[in-house]
Amino acid sequence: MNDMKTAWFHIIIVLLGFFLQVPCASGQPDPYLNGMARLQARNYQSALEFFELAALESGENADLLIRIGEAQYMLGNYGKALDNFNRVNALISFKASLWLAKCYAMEGRNAESIKALQDHLNSEFKVPEKTIVLDPAFGKLERTREWRNLWRKEWYSPFEYTLLDAEYMIQKKAYSEAVEKLNLLIGQQDEDAFLYFCRGRARMGAMNLRPAVEDLNRAIELDNRKAEFFAARAGLYKQLREYQSALTDLDRALDLDPSLFNLHLDKAGILEIIDRSDKAIHEIDTYLDYFGDDPEALLMAGEALHNSGHFFRALNYLNRGLESDKDNEALYLERGRVYLIMNTYQFAENDFTMALDLNPDNSDTYLKLGMTRLGLNKISEACYDFRKAFRMGAKDALPYLQKYCDFLP
Repeated sequence: MNDMKTAWFHIIIVLLGFFLQVPCASGQPDPYLNGMARLQARNYQSALEFFELAALESGENADLLIRIGEAQYMLGNYGKALDNFNRVNALISFKASLWLAKCYAMEGRNAESIKALQDHLNSEFKVPEKTIVLDPAFGKLERTREWRNLWRKEWYSPFEYTLLDAEYMIQKKAYSEAVEKLNLLIGQQDEDAFLYFCRGRARMGAMNLRPAVEDLNRAIELDNRKAEFFAARAGLYKQLREYQSALTDLDRALDLDPSLFNLHLDKAGILEIIDRSDKAIHEIDTYLDYFGDDPEALLMAGEALHNSGHFFRALNYLNRGLESDKDNEALYLERGRVYLIMNTYQFAENDFTMALDLNPDNSDTYLKLGMTRLGLNKISEACYDFRKAFRMGAKDALPYLQKYCDFLP
């Protein structure tokens, strides 16, 4: 009889989860952004289809042609990619020259690849030397005389090399050295927004948060069209607990570049901190419009709904997450917590047990499993779990040990 009740309860949960699904936050995402999402997810055929649909709906432009060419390149369709990149350069000189060089290199057309690289290195679109020399597309070309001759010329100024060094130091967390180099560069070019952005990143890494904010303020004052500047300052504001300012900057970054999809999750995290679970779920749903059943986003949604008391809706998201990733400890643990608070102990026991199978070193899981087994009147097993949790450092297990297990510390 109990098994029958359990089965029916599970059916009710599934049905309620179905009917309580939250509709897509933004309706039907536009094809360009859908293409960008597929590109980021490395689903290149789907990305290509969405980009081509975007071109049909809104016409071609240089940025869209580059994305179509990039998808073709990643699919190995180098001839078609070349057609698109040449059309880009016809619209904006040299904008796609690096992509042309990559395509020619992949086709073994070395002379044309070198010529396209020269065009790129002489253009305003020049990327750092390291980006070029480490690109797998040039793996064969770099063993040729033409490649060695290309790099005999100094394509980068001492100023540019110093900036590259500073960025490398930030990457390696040598923040004070990076700041020193950037101070020198700012002394030479004090109207360069990117220099202040880089110094802000270095100061942020060193936890000098207020000076970092000042640098980002200056960068934005000099150039207020860079999404990454606003996103970086939002991160600073979050660390300073200035949450409304962080949300404002994230909104501005998304206005400038809606393809920065992860910023929706950043917004959701802040909204959850300030107890706006409804808006947090909206941001997660917007992200899921593009990335489908992403387990980490679904976990965030489940946690937000759990914390706001919407348990059936939380279960819907967590079930979807586990359909996508059946080996995700965090999803089992969170779903177990929801089942526990709903007093559906058998389901909670199953999920906590599964979480421990995936990670037997989580003291909180043992604690929650012990609480669950109390609800199932499995006292001896619960005491075993509480002892494990306590020995692993979970001090919250002590009151349970003293009350139910005759434990003396």
